[in-house]
Amino acid sequence: MNDTTGGPDRPLRILLAGERKSGKTTSCMTAARMLREKGLRPGGVVCPKLLDPSGDVIGIEVLNLLNDPPSREVLARTDRGMDGPSTGAYHFSEKGLRFGREALEAGARRGDIVFADELGPLEMRGEGFSNLIDLARTPSTPPMVIVVRRDLVSGVRKELAPIPITVLPFTSSHPEETPARLLELLRNLPHAI
Repeated sequence: MNDTTGGPDRPLRILLAGERKSGKTTSCMTAARMLREKGLRPGGVVCPKLLDPSGDVIGIEVLNLLNDPPSREVLARTDRGMDGPSTGAYHFSEKGLRFGREALEAGARRGDIVFADELGPLEMRGEGFSNLIDLARTPSTPPMVIVVRRDLVSGVRKELAPIPITVLPFTSSHPEETPARLLELLRNLPHAI
């Protein structure tokens, strides 16, 4: 069941579900900019790819959206080991993970909308942004946009139960439509968008 009413007893949680490398992060960054332009304060994190000078992906950054411009930290690398957990080709930095967890907490305290990019395999096993699931389950956390891979939607729904979830499928064929669709879902905020 999808619910976009939000409210203290029914927190608004939107899963932005799509495939890898489809543009979900870019859409979240655009939506956060649009919300800021409307006088709202986005919080949480987005995690764009980290590129080398030739444009090849060598890792992931984590950006704290409460800051304008966002502050950033290296989250993971593919080209060398880091001091945190690994998943797939990515080796994570404990400093980057801590930075992201703190940004999510700050976004939940001071933001109007919290972006969480992304709830993935690390979080599902209690690592990574390990506080993300607890923040999403907490009714007092502001509305959240949580990025997930399509194949994890069912597991994330179970993890967040009984919190009502709205799933917004992300399609890479029309990525420019997603920020506006997110804003439409967020119109039910107590603030006017």
